[in-house]
Amino acid sequence: MSIREGDKKNFETLQEVFRNGDQCIIECQTLDGKYVAVICAATKQEDGSVVFQPFARMFEGNPYEEVLCPTDMEVEDGIEEQEETKA
Repeated sequence: MSIREGDKKNFETLQEVFRNGDQCIIECQTLDGKYVAVICAATKQEDGSVVFQPFARMFEGNPYEEVLCPTDMEVEDGIEEQEETKA
């Protein structure tokens, strides 16, 4: 499975949000009523209000018990390309 283009674009946006210091972690409620921690972009509006755009939900338990770590599976081309662009 390759990484979807929309996910790549959201990741790039999230990187910019962190560079600008416009990120936050807030408690949100899921549609089934559960409270979860969510990483959001925080955008200040002209009227002084702040709009939160959710990007990622934090794991509640041990993430290694829920997903395979990249060292445990074949590395995607997108991940290798991302590593190469850091230099």
